[in-house]
Amino acid sequence: MASIVCPICHRENTGNASFCIFCGAPIETAPKRKSTTRQIEFDSEAFNKSMNEAILETFKTPEHGIALYLAEQVAPIAVCDEQAFVIGRKMTDIKTDKFVDLTAHGAYENGVSTRHAMIRKKSSGYEVIDLGSTNGTILNEHTLRPNIAYALPAAAQLRLGKLSIYTLYSIDAAPEDPKP
Repeated sequence: MASIVCPICHRENTGNASFCIFCGAPIETAPKRKSTTRQIEFDSEAFNKSMNEAILETFKTPEHGIALYLAEQVAPIAVCDEQAFVIGRKMTDIKTDKFVDLTAHGAYENGVSTRHAMIRKKSSGYEVIDLGSTNGTILNEHTLRPNIAYALPAAAQLRLGKLSIYTLYSIDAAPEDPKP
């Protein structure tokens, strides 16, 4: 059987794999498109502007990487500088450092899946992908379709099930795509 290479960790998987067995990244088997990021058309520019301003006033932007905050906490729950990482509830059999475990923050009670969403770096910032979660992912009040990459604004609210987290990164230090 033919194998397929993971776009994140570059390890070989079986040809019929939907997700990498090593890092959990979705493996795209569809023909390559010019862009893997789908831009969201926002309904209310004023809503997004006021939300971004509130996030920027409340939380500290990290120098490098992306910070994840809960609304009621001043310190970030994670600052990630990896090329890609998964957010969810970590199970004991998952062996990867590229994982943000939300279990201690009420993930189970709020409907967060074990592999809920993935955030990955792009040359223009970050993007988020719902990994087929049971209760869905909402980005700034817009429901994401599973397994499709969406641009993640520098100051955004992500709702994983009923758990709200805020993402923050510096636009000036936007990450570069890795060289092949």
